[in-house]
Amino acid sequence: MRKRALDAGGSQTRIAKSALDKTSISSPCMEISADAAVKGHIIKDKLTDFVIKKSPCAALNGRRFVKGDAMNQYSGNMLICNNETVKVLQEVTYINLLYAIAADCYNREINDGDFQIIVCIPAAEFYDDRNDRIDEVKTNLAGTTSIYFPMLDTSVRFTIDRQFIGVVAEGVVAAYKYKNDRNFVFKNTIIFDVGYRSTDVTVLWKFEPVGEGAASRPVGGINLEANIQSRMERDNLFVTTSTIQEALSTIYVIDKDGTELTDITDYIHRAKEEGVKDYISRALDFMRTDHIVVTRAQVEQAVRSHYILHGTEIVDITDYVHEAKKVFVDLLHRVALDVTNAKMMNIGDISNALCVGRPFSGDLDDPYNLVNMLRDKFRGDVCMYAVPDAGTANVVEMIQLLGSDTE
Repeated sequence: MRKRALDAGGSQTRIAKSALDKTSISSPCMEISADAAVKGHIIKDKLTDFVIKKSPCAALNGRRFVKGDAMNQYSGNMLICNNETVKVLQEVTYINLLYAIAADCYNREINDGDFQIIVCIPAAEFYDDRNDRIDEVKTNLAGTTSIYFPMLDTSVRFTIDRQFIGVVAEGVVAAYKYKNDRNFVFKNTIIFDVGYRSTDVTVLWKFEPVGEGAASRPVGGINLEANIQSRMERDNLFVTTSTIQEALSTIYVIDKDGTELTDITDYIHRAKEEGVKDYISRALDFMRTDHIVVTRAQVEQAVRSHYILHGTEIVDITDYVHEAKKVFVDLLHRVALDVTNAKMMNIGDISNALCVGRPFSGDLDDPYNLVNMLRDKFRGDVCMYAVPDAGTANVVEMIQLLGSDTE
């Protein structure tokens, strides 16, 4: 039986076969007419047009959707996760989870596969005593699903038995890696799980929630991006949200003349995945192999800087990012105060903070890393745990719980 861990986020849906074998897929999608023209001659990614022919989520059956660049070629109804609505009740959640498995099946040449899966849902929904959100997830995923890809004129089919569906709480599952850390287990720990459109905050004692479960707030990466964009516009720098997203996620080395950018993101990620302490030296080794000649000082600057191309001009937007991060950290700290007050706790009762989510990624030696900025807000009295590979922490820990797929 094949095993997969899945996390349907507001920005990215992630699926993992193992800790090192994981894929991210853009979550937003568009519903289009079932008889719309197939545009395989225009669209590069042939998996981004799909029809859910049959699934346990009956409301989706017979409907056609597109993702990614394919959305630019059609008109239709945009579907994105609404952070003001319960996630497990939204159709887009199941569209993304089922699509992720189907795309994985196609890429691995699997058909009629049987799967055991583990899925994470917002902690506030997982710990909801008034509604059985776990049952909701299982009902919409258990059974046989068939998805057709019009541009490839092919279908894949897979089956998930209800007894082989695990459900865990986002953010909290990332804490499992510290279950043998006595300092973590036997003190009050606050978990910030920051997504694109919302943040879940949970307080744990011995891996059990304190008070009434978790709290969710409509604060996420989208707020950080909007603040950066607003600050730039005050200086007449008008760019798209996707340009800002690229600047935040891409590591560029700028040449000595300030006229050329080189993308070194993959080299940095590869070095970090090896777990070496001096990841910059390892990244430089990788770059030399590919005949990319840069200095250590250039790389150190690159991992702490953010650049965009504005027309033909390279613009350093690092200061805008830093100022926006200050506002974002203030928001997170206020959420922490709200949550602890609601649980009849003092913020000073918190000993540990676990930071999960893509906004916490980056160089931990950078004073403008959000982990360090949040530590300053707690005045250094809290032990900060920065989850490695913060953007995929949930799915990585889930596949460790489930056990890696061996097929």
